Amino acid sequence: MEGAGNELGRIDVLANCHGWHGDTLSILPFAEQDEAHWLQVLALELVATIRLVRCVLPHMIAQGFGRIVTLASESAKVGQGGIAGNAAARVGCVAFSKSVAREVGRHGINVTWSAPARSKAPRSTCRPGSGPENRRAHDIDDRSKRAGTARDVADVVAFLASPQAGYVTGQAISVSGGLTMC
Repeated sequence: MEGAGNELGRIDVLANCHGWHGDTLSILPFAEQDEAHWLQVLALELVATIRLVRCVLPHMIAQGFGRIVTLASESAKVGQGGIAGNAAARVGCVAFSKSVAREVGRHGINVTWSAPARSKAPRSTCRPGSGPENRRAHDIDDRSKRAGTARDVADVVAFLASPQAGYVTGQAISVSGGLTMC
């Protein structure tokens, strides 16, 4: 990351788009997960986010501008069976983002997060329990009567990184089609 700042001259936006694929870390009831499993999830979801933010902050502070957008998850708000460690890491990302937002706003840096629900993205279609029967159930529960897309999430991230969101910091925008409303 240090090399990126030196090579490009500026780092204006960090979009923390992290996650794991169902084949990499299995979805298991928490009682069946061993410590290595959830430590791996925490490292990928939470520790990586903290490290990336730590790398870009000196550049953003020095230039007096920056946007940090982290993709959390609706699981951070409502939980989800089989991914307790993931939900805990995402809640950690949200609390971390709020804390950093309070610290760096005076430097012209906005820190926000988006909370997408499951979508038609390849990651969610590969997860156990997301076959056609469950996809249909998800679509029916979705207040917009369609599954979300990667474009839906990307548009919100682009907004949060834009000048139009200049007075938005320490906030979350849910991208769930109304699945959750909090």
